[in-house]
Amino acid sequence: MKYLIILFFSLLLLSCEKDESIDFLKGPWVVSTLKNIELYTRPNNFSTSKSPDSTTINSVLIDQNSFIDTINKRLHINCTSKFKIYLFNRDEAKDLIGTNTGGYANPKDASIYYTFFEKPFFYPDMNLYSYLGLHELVHLITYDAFGLPKNRMMIEGYAVAIENSYGGHFGNNGEMIRTMNRDWMKIFVANNSILTPNELLEGNYIPEGTYYPQVGTFINWLFDRFGVEQINKLYMVDKQDFKRRFRELFNIEYDDIEKDYLEFCKKEFK
Repeated sequence: MKYLIILFFSLLLLSCEKDESIDFLKGPWVVSTLKNIELYTRPNNFSTSKSPDSTTINSVLIDQNSFIDTINKRLHINCTSKFKIYLFNRDEAKDLIGTNTGGYANPKDASIYYTFFEKPFFYPDMNLYSYLGLHELVHLITYDAFGLPKNRMMIEGYAVAIENSYGGHFGNNGEMIRTMNRDWMKIFVANNSILTPNELLEGNYIPEGTYYPQVGTFINWLFDRFGVEQINKLYMVDKQDFKRRFRELFNIEYDDIEKDYLEFCKKEFK
């Protein structure tokens, strides 16, 4: 199977290189609302690239509201806030939001800025198609529920853990398929390149393609071993204080979980 990293994720508005002199939210927009999601899309014939039609708009509204429920259930929280999603046509996205291969969330504005792809991704574990997935929505909801941490492991770990995938590849019929974390982990195990818990905690400079699938896998392992609600208590803890707080919560040294985690990976993803 050939893997292609298709989506790029970042957290903050300033993380993408875009022309700050441009009013990137300038209209016209078609505004559609359903429950907790207010969706902004370009009108038909706005640019050379295709704009979302009414069927696509309805699909995005339904799946993003459904994903709020999914995230709430997974994290044992009850987020009821409303969020805005801006879908930029692909031929304008690079200039306006800094990327035309994905997008990013701005938690402080409760907004997602994203490229509209004419075809959705298939998510194998959920057996559904989605234009945006859950990743950026996790950033908004965790900020709403807990705040904005200074720890990359928690910020991106939660998002990749809950979406359970990173990037994508093309299927035999040309459809875009999300690449599951477990498929990436099989590659890392085969190449003897599993990141340790300490490397994940200190992972500010590890390339995204190596870091994201592994940190998502690790966070899911922590959820399963220690419980979601307990791990949630670590979300706002910075790196410098993380090991001390971990020891207080679980009566075990953070360094001591390395053996169990690596054995799990080698067994689960062989």
